[in-house]
Order: sequence, then structure tokens, then C-alpha cells
Amino acid sequence: MTNYKEYQDSQKPAMNLLQKMQWQYISPEEVFTARGEKYTNVILDTILAKQLHKINSFTYKNETHHFSTNSVQSAINTLKFRTQ
Repeated sequence: MTNYKEYQDSQKPAMNLLQKMQWQYISPEEVFTARGEKYTNVILDTILAKQLHKINSFTYKNETHHFSTNSVQSAINTLKFRTQ
């Protein structure tokens, strides 16, 4: 019988591929902290907020505006509510 190791055969190659695609590896300890030290919290609030601020903007009267902190937090709260 073959000794199958999921990490070596599946997880590690997937992580390597994602890192080649510019995804950033986050250690289990960092993820736990980003979850507010709650395993049930699947949304990484601080990372999501940072990325939403970075990638979301709108143009009004030829000026670019980024979403407010309140708008970003509202979006995160909506996601959290819908995942429960």
C-alpha cells in the first residue's frame, strides 16, 4: 500500500502554484491572528479591508475617489452576515 501524504502530493504543489501567480502565503499563525483569534471567523477582516481600499474607487466629476472606511466596513459586515 502506498503511503499517501496529502501535503506533499496536493497542498504543497497548490501553494507553490499560487505563489507563482503572486498570491502571498500567510502562515497559520498569521491567519489565526487575522481571524481575531477565532477559528469560526472565515473572513480575514484586516486583510480584506486593506485590499478593498486598494482596489475600489470611483470617478465623480473627473476625480477619482476611494471608498470610505465606513463603506469598506459595511461591505465586510454584509459579507459576514451572509456567511452565518
